[in-house]
Amino acid sequence: SKATDGWISRFSEFLRTRLQNRLGRIGIRQLQDMHLSGRNGPLVGSLPTALLNNVADSYAMVIVVYNAYTKSDWCLQELAYFRQAFGAEGLGRRLYVVALSKSAMEEIVARPDWERLTLPNQLWIPFFRDEDVDEPVRQRLAHGELSERFETQLIKLLDAFEGTVRQDLREP
Repeated sequence: SKATDGWISRFSEFLRTRLQNRLGRIGIRQLQDMHLSGRNGPLVGSLPTALLNNVADSYAMVIVVYNAYTKSDWCLQELAYFRQAFGAEGLGRRLYVVALSKSAMEEIVARPDWERLTLPNQLWIPFFRDEDVDEPVRQRLAHGELSERFETQLIKLLDAFEGTVRQDLREP
């Protein structure tokens, strides 16, 4: 939906800005471009070569699970390619799943292909509302500040990502 697309676009910008600030403090000056796959191809059929190349050139993958994701075989193909490119270790360290709806999260987790493509302890970060678990959290409050729930969940994602980068920087 257009409302969800707007949520994802704003989320992407918050993530990019905050991530660049954090990584800049540990010596990484330039982030690669973020790729929003839902805007760059069909929802069915084979993955375009350009998308496969984007996945292979990625450091990490952030999947946003909402209602449309659960019905998209294309999204699962993208995840399968990420697993093929990065293996189980990559899934554990570099795959971040953002859930905008509890029921969408439960629906996708119940799929055998999801279970085959991910790890049992895959990192999920719930970005859905406590009072309405099938709606994404509000990103901003009426006066423009980030909502506490959105900020808290964004920090969890950033902490996990920064931890992976720091670990990689320590390894030869």
